[in-house]
Amino acid sequence: MNRPAFPGCSKRTGRRRPGSAEEPQPGRLADRRVSGPPQAVRLDRREDRLLSRSLNWLCQTPGVAITQQLVRVPETVLVACRRSVRELHRLCSFKLAPDGDHLDLDWAPSSLIQISELSGAAPHAVAALRRALRGDAEVNPAYRDHPDTIWEHPVTALDADAVGEVATVFRNLPNAVSALVPPEDHAAWSAPDKAPPGSDGPRGYLTMHLAALLRFYEEATRRGLAVVVWWD
Repeated sequence: MNRPAFPGCSKRTGRRRPGSAEEPQPGRLADRRVSGPPQAVRLDRREDRLLSRSLNWLCQTPGVAITQQLVRVPETVLVACRRSVRELHRLCSFKLAPDGDHLDLDWAPSSLIQISELSGAAPHAVAALRRALRGDAEVNPAYRDHPDTIWEHPVTALDADAVGEVATVFRNLPNAVSALVPPEDHAAWSAPDKAPPGSDGPRGYLTMHLAALLRFYEEATRRGLAVVVWWD
């Protein structure tokens, strides 16, 4: 997909090149019709662990760099993407929404879910985090056949009402970042590092991206927008 290039990033992927002086900046980058309702995409804990392992392998494989992308869109755009593969491809190619409505979460999502579970965070908070990062339903199953997609990771979405529900859970936590990502001396960090090589550390890496995610959903709620989630 044609992600816009930024300083220190590969033009093909938009990822920060190894050794680049540029630090990652979360929050900005960064027609076949299908009948029937969209397919729900929900992962249990075992599936989430398998997804985390597959993504870790992909991220460490030379020539492969995929990151999680989110975009805020009006409901009309989401409806059009559910009906049209072409429109969904345009959205996932960064052509239907302004840069400020895109969020690049790098490789943080699976590790955020894992560390929140290991830390003993409140189940409803973990569920909201999982929902924010995984989406509710597949946008358009026919898009899996498009040559530029990652078949195993379908494009999912939360409609505006669901976005509001997720944002409300986050907003009602006393301190959402601390509630979901434990302090550095917590036993949960005994698991393998949760950050890619070159970052300042697992907790700093995850809290940076979680804070960006919280701001992203709060703004989407304020504007009454849906959220589309995919890997690119």
